[in-house]
Amino acid sequence: MKKAIVALALMALAVSGLAAEKPSGKDQPVSRDAEILLIGKFFCSIKRRVPMPFKGVITSVQVRAGQVVEKGEVLAAYDLSPEDRLKINQFLASPKLKDSETKLSEVQKKLEDLETQKKRQVLLLLAQQQLAQQQSAPKQAVQQQLVSPLSLLQTDQEVKQLGKEKVTLLETVKHEKQLAQEELDLLRLQLGISLNRGQLAAEARLRAPISGYVVWIHPDLHVNAELDPAKSVLQIGVMDPMLIRSRVFESEAMQLTPGDEAEVAVPSIPGRKFKAQVSRVAWSIAGVTMDEPSYYDIEFRVANPDLVLKEGLKCTIIMRKPKS
Repeated sequence: MKKAIVALALMALAVSGLAAEKPSGKDQPVSRDAEILLIGKFFCSIKRRVPMPFKGVITSVQVRAGQVVEKGEVLAAYDLSPEDRLKINQFLASPKLKDSETKLSEVQKKLEDLETQKKRQVLLLLAQQQLAQQQSAPKQAVQQQLVSPLSLLQTDQEVKQLGKEKVTLLETVKHEKQLAQEELDLLRLQLGISLNRGQLAAEARLRAPISGYVVWIHPDLHVNAELDPAKSVLQIGVMDPMLIRSRVFESEAMQLTPGDEAEVAVPSIPGRKFKAQVSRVAWSIAGVTMDEPSYYDIEFRVANPDLVLKEGLKCTIIMRKPKS
């Protein structure tokens, strides 16, 4: 009986020892000796959306998926909806700026008239003083040239008040012009066309924001289709190099640094291996929970000169770190 108990105890110790040497959990990454195995997915190194900011009817689509494009190249065009065209043309008329410019012009004209009146009053007052000093001057002539110093003071005050109003209006017009120019520049960018104030807008163009490849096209982007405003109707991506994004367990994350090399296998491209380098290792995790293991985001950079690697492909990453 004692021998049986000792045997069971030894078996229990052996099982617990194996469990300590090889932690359980299907989410744990496979790690043997100095080899780290990860699962990742390919992404474009840079990707930009092409928005359609206004509602309209598509008049032309000039690209297809996979086509190379240059920055600024026209990808598609559409006719603006009547509602958006009206709003844009009302903005281009800029009545607010015109009102401020008209008011400034009126104040400027009134100020010039008052300054002319002030100069005439000063001359008349000087003439009056000279006549008063001449004893031989007729009293009637002096009275005809009479200019009250009080009236000159009132004119001077009106000139100063209008001067302040002019300065305020100048600042207002300057600010409104700057704001209108910025809005016009934004509108030109959104419409993809050269545009000036007073010019009617009818057609808009979608242009490539960067040089790269057309990696996605909205399924409804067809000639004669009517589309509502959308954040993205096309996407342009840089495909050389490509990026691999993955997650690595905390113990392995502490061993990796940017520049570390890895070997990549893509199941969809059998018989071919790719070289990759670690380009970024996260310093924190998205969420912290006490009862779950911690995984850190990691990014690899892979050369793709023949463009065989495409966004969305899954891959296996093998890293071999020297033993410490």
